[in-house]
Amino acid sequence: MSDENLLISPLNPDCESHFAFNDDGTIKPAQEDDQKAINTIEKLGLNLNKLKALRQKAIEPFLDEEIDNAQLQVFVNGYLCLDDQQISDLIE
Repeated sequence: MSDENLLISPLNPDCESHFAFNDDGTIKPAQEDDQKAINTIEKLGLNLNKLKALRQKAIEPFLDEEIDNAQLQVFVNGYLCLDDQQISDLIE
């Protein structure tokens, strides 16, 4: 069996259904026994500290009980409109 059969492609329309996120930015399989999700996380290094920190930063506002839905929508739209340079600045 080739590696591609052991990984979940980001081009798969339901790829997000295989993963769950902790509030610390860690990604994990949505189902504990999903070997494809486990392999994908390990092979692609999806729990590198830098990626976890970026996810934690993105998740953080959703955990703040004082933020209302309108503020969350502004936040989400801001992330969706980032260009390549802005994303690069976040990563560095």
